[in-house]
Amino acid sequence: MTSYSFIDQALGTPLLYPAIFILLLLNGLLSFPSSQILYLFLGYFFAQEKNILFFIALWGATGNAAGNIILHTISQKKGAPFIKKIYKNMDSEIEKILPLLKRRGYSYVFLGKLIPAVKVFIPLATSLLPFKKIPLFCTFFVSSFLWALGFLFVGAFIGENSSLPKIYTFITVLILIFISVKYKKKIQDFLKNMS
Repeated sequence: MTSYSFIDQALGTPLLYPAIFILLLLNGLLSFPSSQILYLFLGYFFAQEKNILFFIALWGATGNAAGNIILHTISQKKGAPFIKKIYKNMDSEIEKILPLLKRRGYSYVFLGKLIPAVKVFIPLATSLLPFKKIPLFCTFFVSSFLWALGFLFVGAFIGENSSLPKIYTFITVLILIFISVKYKKKIQDFLKNMS
């Protein structure tokens, strides 16, 4: 196990943290690449460096929150027709979220960003309501940080407890993600019943 100073861990290698920031900024803006897969992968391969996982989550959450705010701002300026054009067949999902956001405000933004089937719609739905940008960014950041820590530590747990070669275990994780995506509809139905 390599020992790093706090400053080295915070700044990272010359490309690691900036790459994480950019990838998660793209995730927050375009919903691609998948944050779940990125965080599981990073947690898995940095399983022996627990302190680095914190900084990966910090940089990733900052990038994701920035991407969400950019998407929120663009959608706010362009309005509902832009959202419907860009996210075809998704406007009904956004319409389902709006009443919850109106009733519960930032608390639902926080919870919604922690639910895989909902998190992609939150920045778009918030653009249709009068949310203030700084508290919204902070809410995006905190929920993204918790999301990142959760997936990083699951990846690290698998990485530490794997007796198989790492690639086989990682493939197993990807299969589990695929199965969870397959049941996305059931998650959405659960949320519909919740409102």
